[in-house]
Amino acid sequence: MVYVYCVADCRAQRDRDNIRRMEVVSGGNITLTCSAQPGHLRAYRWVYIRTGTKRPQVLSSGRRLVVGEPRIALDSKAEDEKVKLKLTLTDIRPYESGIFMCWRQGLKPDPQILLTVLGTPRFTKGLETEVPARRSVGWNLTANSP
Repeated sequence: MVYVYCVADCRAQRDRDNIRRMEVVSGGNITLTCSAQPGHLRAYRWVYIRTGTKRPQVLSSGRRLVVGEPRIALDSKAEDEKVKLKLTLTDIRPYESGIFMCWRQGLKPDPQILLTVLGTPRFTKGLETEVPARRSVGWNLTANSP
């Protein structure tokens, strides 16, 4: 019984370790990148879960956005036998902190990004920083200044 609990707890910890943590200042921009397999492109989704909620919101399906938010853009580009799905968020607002995931049914989300939106400090407006994770998970994330 103790062994089962330890294995489950270790798996849960590993899943938390695979979440990349990012910070962006309110009003800034950020681009999140996912590598998709071309043959399964329609099955990929960018999904967002706002901090403090449990209800996921689908932002994109394959190469198209499914939300009518002008501050969100999706670009796709073929690279190295994969398709890069780049989700760009502009003029980020404090209440948009949460988890962003690139997900394909039957597979673990990759990447998983915990995005924290900071207030606008006087000397760091437009600054985006990456919070060091416990280990690298090998996917791309680009932060851009406004």
